[in-house]
Amino acid sequence: MTRNLHGALWIFVAATCAAGMSLSIRGLDLRIPLMEVVFLRCVIGLILVLLFSWRDNKINIRTPRWKLMTFRSILTVVALSCGFHAISVLPLTVATVLFFTAPLFVTILSIPFFGETVGWRRACATIAGFIGTIIVLRPGIQGFDPNMLFAIASSLIFAAILLIGKKLSETENISTMMIYAMGIAAIGSMPLAIADWKTPLWNEWILLIAVAAFGTLRGFSDTKGYAI
Repeated sequence: MTRNLHGALWIFVAATCAAGMSLSIRGLDLRIPLMEVVFLRCVIGLILVLLFSWRDNKINIRTPRWKLMTFRSILTVVALSCGFHAISVLPLTVATVLFFTAPLFVTILSIPFFGETVGWRRACATIAGFIGTIIVLRPGIQGFDPNMLFAIASSLIFAAILLIGKKLSETENISTMMIYAMGIAAIGSMPLAIADWKTPLWNEWILLIAVAAFGTLRGFSDTKGYAI
């Protein structure tokens, strides 16, 4: 298996998990406050990462690159908040199309970040993708929904998170990156979550656990895929 194919398979797993996460968030139907969903997604995700890391003896939070880890984790809070809001208020078809701009941003940002060469085929595909995005956004037309900008912002920030993760993967294991991301994101979202707390019902807990499980596997798969 080539490295490109290996990485692509991980990205496919990530995309599948992203779909599961989006459907689970939409299933909550705004019954749980946004920042509470973000907080619980991070707390449950952190527990899952610690369980799997402990099993494989990969728990390690001591790293000389903690500043970059922390910055990436702060971006994670913002990306999750924008993304979850977009999923909650936009039609899923629209939100999904706009989230697919993340790989387009990654392609563009990989040039200054890593000095990668983007051939004419990938350049044409990227341009076509952005043209499609403009068609969906319909700027200047009555059907434009400002909430679409939250999806675009989430995708742009998520692209930066992926690229920073690729850089960190040169020296750090993915478990360490995820422990930082989920731990700091949980701390960052906790004050707003507590301020507007609503105790979930049992069926809402199932959906929240699904959000966290799909989201955690999606984060691992994306990081792994781009690292490869």
